[in-house]
Amino acid sequence: MRARYLSLTPRLGHKKAIIAVAAAMLRTVYHMLKDGTFYQDLGPDYRRPKNPQRAANNLAKRIRALGVNDHGNGTPDFHRKGTPC
Repeated sequence: MRARYLSLTPRLGHKKAIIAVAAAMLRTVYHMLKDGTFYQDLGPDYRRPKNPQRAANNLAKRIRALGVNDHGNGTPDFHRKGTPC
């Protein structure tokens, strides 16, 4: 639950993240009582990307879509797509 809270806080803010986690806890307790099962924590790494290389490639693609080019020398070239450099 802590990992879920930490992932939601930057987008939603403290109060809404707490409400979202509380709602998730309520759903979990409901299903535990309904099915007669026990809680099994998925662990802090559950929400991490399974393939970090794929995540890095997707981020690089998104950066290029914004119009940032890296010419291999470590200095990015910022320009809008469709405009001459």
